Amino acid sequence: MVSIVGRPNVGKSTLFNRLIRQQAALVEDLPGVTRDRLIKEASWLERPFLLADTGGLAGEDLGPWTAAVRQQVQGAIAESALVVMVIDARTGVLAEDLEVAELVRRTARSVLLVANKVESLKVDVSDGYRLGLGEPLPVSAAHGLGVGDLLDAIVDRLPLTEEQAAEEASLRLAILGRPNTGKSTLLNRLLGEERSVVSTAPGTTVDPVDAPFRYHDQTWVLVDTAGVRRRSRIGAHLESRMVTRSLEAVERADLAVLVLEAAAGLTEQDARLAHRVIERGRGLLIALNKWDLVTEDGLTEREATDRIREGLPDIPFAPVRAISAATGWHLGRLLATVESMRQQLTRRVSTPDLTRLVQRLLQEDPPPAIGGKRLKIFYATQVGVRPPGFAFFCNHPQAYSQSYLRHLERRLREEAGMRDIPLRITFRRRTGGHRDEV
Repeated sequence: MVSIVGRPNVGKSTLFNRLIRQQAALVEDLPGVTRDRLIKEASWLERPFLLADTGGLAGEDLGPWTAAVRQQVQGAIAESALVVMVIDARTGVLAEDLEVAELVRRTARSVLLVANKVESLKVDVSDGYRLGLGEPLPVSAAHGLGVGDLLDAIVDRLPLTEEQAAEEASLRLAILGRPNTGKSTLLNRLLGEERSVVSTAPGTTVDPVDAPFRYHDQTWVLVDTAGVRRRSRIGAHLESRMVTRSLEAVERADLAVLVLEAAAGLTEQDARLAHRVIERGRGLLIALNKWDLVTEDGLTEREATDRIREGLPDIPFAPVRAISAATGWHLGRLLATVESMRQQLTRRVSTPDLTRLVQRLLQEDPPPAIGGKRLKIFYATQVGVRPPGFAFFCNHPQAYSQSYLRHLERRLREEAGMRDIPLRITFRRRTGGHRDEV
């Protein structure tokens, strides 16, 4: 629940209608029009929430309605995860605003201060600092200016629901690779039981086997899959079905461990599988299995990793770990890497922090002009997780090269603590001269 509060006639109902995108609340230039709470569903960046419009606090005496309105507002504040307090930017802070702010400070869990009726971004809203509720966000509910910023700030401060928290905490981990690389041995070693049949004959695993798995305080689901061969070697209907089911597992997973034979290194089919995982936006961890059987004299893990990097030059961020599923060597290190990647896949960056970061990166290394146009990013916001997705609102969405985009992705991974996972970045034009028109 998010509740809009404030003294009468500051534009609460106009803002309410703007945020829910419909004319649900009666709007009049008179105090006391809204008396009961009006609650509607709203959403932004795929985050739904309930929005409550409330009557004006303080102001003129509404007779028998005064106590009832105050009771409704206090109830709304008590039930809300976030309170949006609205003031009138044109009049500045009045005595009634100070009264409302005092009530909000005492009872609200979290507060956003909004300075409404800002018809120009040059309007000074600094008087709002007197309320002690933080930085005032300038908006014009009537014209839509600043409303995007406000919605960004709202969803940044909303707690996750129990279902969302559980979804972000869990992990579906697909185990992929060519036949006979040790995928089922790895699954059985992790689970401590024979959940998958192990055989040296390729094609033993036909259907994916989903198995719950506890890692510290996290619940994961491990998906063992059939070995994937080159299409030219798929002769039977059964093997074709195996490949289809394995690739479907990628779609259902958050992260994939691609199991290779350390002695064989990266094959062309392995590279295709790796690209399939990244194209689907899944995290990719490469496991060099059967390290205990490596016979090449002097081969180090660093040298083996460098060979993988050479074979996957456009996926430089995927971690590579040497393991032995048969003996359990370095499996703890493998699991720690998976957990780190899980955290990166679900990490969120607030819109203000992300915007400052992206603008700093552009200042440090400006993009070259494309067709006489130079890219300028006005603000950036995160639009999803698993993998993290980012929308950059800019002047010219096409004014960048692929090489600059890769450079920006690399720097963003480093600075935002997402160095091991794929990112999705889209460029959008800022509409109407203002990025926040709704």
